[in-house]
Amino acid sequence: GCYYVASLTRLQELLKHDFAGFARGNAECCLSHPIDPHYQALLVAETLKASPAGLAHLMADHTALDWRPLLPRIRTPTLVLAGKMSQIFPWEGVVAVAEMMTGASATTVMFPTCDHWLYIEDHAKFTALVADFAANGKLTAVSESAGASLNTFAVGGTEPAPP
Repeated sequence: GCYYVASLTRLQELLKHDFAGFARGNAECCLSHPIDPHYQALLVAETLKASPAGLAHLMADHTALDWRPLLPRIRTPTLVLAGKMSQIFPWEGVVAVAEMMTGASATTVMFPTCDHWLYIEDHAKFTALVADFAANGKLTAVSESAGASLNTFAVGGTEPAPP
């Protein structure tokens, strides 16, 4: 991750001096499972289209801001998805974010075998969950029938949320 000055500095130096190495490493550190080599090459190629300076700024910006005071102000039902194997954001922190959304109905779904790019590693379940939540404002039996039998938690608890 880039939450510490030293690790953020290393990341920014890599972006500046070895952008191709960053692009390859970014894909590797955001995935827990091998993916099709052609798809991985596409991810690297797309990363290389970005501005290294822009990415360095983005990494510094979004990791340095503390959003915790704003989370209780969220009033919209929220679906929080996390890869339990993430090397970028520890899953416990993602659960804590949902728990801080005290003004919203937040549902956290943990993808137990996925990393940061869970939408790539388990795209069928990811898509089914997002589509169901977007259509219904909550998860319904549609998510279960689509094979999304994942660890689902209601805010503030560790009991599975009802379908």
